[in-house]
Amino acid sequence: MNHARRTLRPVAAVLLALVACGDEGAHATVPQVPAQPAPEAIPAADEPASAAPDAATADAVSPRFRGEVRLAPEFAELDGRHTLFIMLRSPKTPGGMPLAVKKVELATFPLAFEMGPENVPLDVDNKAEMISGEIRIVARLSVSGKLGGAAGDIEGELLSPPADGLVLNLSRKRTQ
Repeated sequence: MNHARRTLRPVAAVLLALVACGDEGAHATVPQVPAQPAPEAIPAADEPASAAPDAATADAVSPRFRGEVRLAPEFAELDGRHTLFIMLRSPKTPGGMPLAVKKVELATFPLAFEMGPENVPLDVDNKAEMISGEIRIVARLSVSGKLGGAAGDIEGELLSPPADGLVLNLSRKRTQ
């Protein structure tokens, strides 16, 4: 933003000088406006790329959830036939909007998964913060075809799971 202001100030001064000169503006001498030095907060164009934070560092501080979803043997006939939704939810608002969602069409089990800030559907700057702290992780095999769930869907969940090595067992048939 400051860089844009630096660039526009000399242009604005030239335009004001032309307007002030009226019809003679085309032949008038335009005053020279000295360029202003860049503020220290703006990195120089020739600054090495290593000064920017790398993706590995950003990933290291972002919450990641890795694990496996398993289907209970009594529901084996559903394997590979329906959509699986894996959702990160706030434990404070159990029926609220999921904080993060991963959708897997025609899921086959066991299914390995990984989730992080990229699965947060909102366009916000604090995605990593949204999925930090106490989290409820829910897996739903959507027999109904609905994200919100319906009778007949198969579910499993964990509260405050470890970030790695999660095992979600789809073993509960939803009744409503």
